[in-house]
This record gives sequence, C-alpha cells and structure tokens, in this order.
Amino acid sequence: MLQRRVTEQEMALVELGNSYSAAAMKVHAIEDKEKKLAESQQGQWMDASATHSCKACAKDFTVTRRKHHCRRCGGVFCGECTDNQMPVPPSTKPVRVCDTCQTDLLKAMTRA
Repeated sequence: MLQRRVTEQEMALVELGNSYSAAAMKVHAIEDKEKKLAESQQGQWMDASATHSCKACAKDFTVTRRKHHCRRCGGVFCGECTDNQMPVPPSTKPVRVCDTCQTDLLKAMTRA
C-alpha cells in the first residue's frame, strides 16, 4: 500500500514537472515576442530643434511650455501631453510617455 502511494506521488511529480517545463517555455516565448515588439515600436527621436509645436495638441512651444520626448515613440510633446510615467519594455523603470503610447501600453498590459 505504501509503495503504491509513493509511486503515485512520483508520477504526480513527474507530471507537474512536465507541466512546469511547458509553461516555462511558453513564458520565454511570450517574453521574446514582447521584447521584439517593443524594439520594433521604439521610434526614432524627432529632431527637437526642428519642432515648434506639440505633436498631440499643436500648442507652440515657449519659454514656459517646454519640449519633451516620448520615450516610446520618440515624438516631441508638451509637458501636459507627456505627463504619464509608464515602463516601456524591455525595461521595468517608468519613463515619460505621451498619451497615445500610454493608452497603447495599458491595452497591451490588459491583454497579457
């Protein structure tokens, strides 16, 4: 009787190990896809010196309305349109992002 329980528990452990391995492989595949997607979505930084108004609200930049780059798309925005702090994959550190990128990142987080 005891030998049978030991055998059943060993089989259960093997099954759990196989399930864990399969899940770990799926997690690594998802992480790789997210990293590639994040790298492809990282935009080139716009030339701030050639930009005179916010890409989102079109307000002109002034001494008090300063230029800020979105760390995800690279666009130049005013402070009001980039007052969001979000982690941009593959980093986990929150950085300045525009309203559009914040919305996209939040959608991506809810789908994951």
